Amino acid sequence: MLTVFKILELYKGSSFPTRIIANDSESYILKMKGAGNGVKSLIQEFFVNRVCFSLGFNVPNAYPILLPDKFPWDFGTDEFDDLVKKSFGVNLILDYIENQTETHKLEPNSMSVEIKNQIMAIDFFFKNFDRTLQSHNFLKDQKGKLWIIDHGSCEFLNESIMKESKTLPSNHIFASESIQNNQYLRKILQFDFEKVIQNIPKSWCKELEIQKEDLRLIFKNRIQWITSLFSH
Repeated sequence: MLTVFKILELYKGSSFPTRIIANDSESYILKMKGAGNGVKSLIQEFFVNRVCFSLGFNVPNAYPILLPDKFPWDFGTDEFDDLVKKSFGVNLILDYIENQTETHKLEPNSMSVEIKNQIMAIDFFFKNFDRTLQSHNFLKDQKGKLWIIDHGSCEFLNESIMKESKTLPSNHIFASESIQNNQYLRKILQFDFEKVIQNIPKSWCKELEIQKEDLRLIFKNRIQWITSLFSH
């Protein structure tokens, strides 16, 4: 497992995304369990990004990383230092997108059909309520490639709401679009989730009091429900 070596830069966002250098000398974006919904958000983002990256979607890959106990304070405010102290142990990193720019003014209808369908598939399957006109959650790299980011708010671990709707959330940027016959959704439905479940850190499961068998059942039920929904 990689280890945090140095903290470089803090970005805006409720999850306190932070650019770091790991012990492999590469830059990554760190998401800490001391922020927001804690380890639940890390598990959700890890799953969405790892699955979708594996399928070739425009999503940065995700990995667990160790933030060592007593990591030295050398960056930011006292408040940020408190967040770091709450996050000692295993956290999450995402591939760093070089020369990234935010896309607050991006017009959803200007996206390619490929990206649009990837977004719809991700947000429908994993129950993402945070892809709105106010919160796009995209980045562009130096070549103009659009990246789909910020999946810590997906609610697929909350089974009570997994079967509530046959459409995207009402405030979603593509709420009026049909998800049926989406080729990227079919790819997710056919994905072998076991290889991602096996890579979930044991400490995350312990902190959230969830078993890997629970995760298997969640995805099995989700796949069966969606398959049944669109088979009629």
